[in-house]
Amino acid sequence: MEGFKESGRITRESIATALLLLMEEKDYEKITISEITEKAGVSRMAYYRNYKDKDDILVNFLRELSLSVSDAFAINEDTDLYSIIKGISEFFKANVNLIFAISKTGRITSLFNDARKWLTSYFPELASDEEARNLYIYHSGGVISVFENWFRDGMDKSPEEIADMICEFMGKDLIQRFNRRLSGIKKS
Repeated sequence: MEGFKESGRITRESIATALLLLMEEKDYEKITISEITEKAGVSRMAYYRNYKDKDDILVNFLRELSLSVSDAFAINEDTDLYSIIKGISEFFKANVNLIFAISKTGRITSLFNDARKWLTSYFPELASDEEARNLYIYHSGGVISVFENWFRDGMDKSPEEIADMICEFMGKDLIQRFNRRLSGIKKS
């Protein structure tokens, strides 16, 4: 049974990789299932066993991507707001071609929404504290806008410069509040 799961994972990765490679060559809307299966080296049956359409590939890929990003930012004793923002910036910089391909589909917002959900999971008080929730929504929107603008401008700034800028915009009080919350998570 383990080999079957591994085979399915490899097939899904091959299909997602094929789609991403094709997205570098042509518009997302013009890519056909036949092109994807040919590039992936899989049958149409294997394709439809794993995905219902191209959008399904992207949705699943973005979900997996957001899980891998959240795993990369597991809270430990060295985690603070700056290191999280810098790490996300480094991820974007290292995966610029992937992010660009996804943005061409108009689905980059779902990646940012997953990031927002991931951060929300570290702050359960947002569910009951309206002021904290509104503060979070306000600042997360700003952070996402900085990342989107950085991307649109060609990512000419370094991840450190982006992290410095965002932390400066957030201010010391919010950063301290965030870092206190992270300290509480680390002790749990």
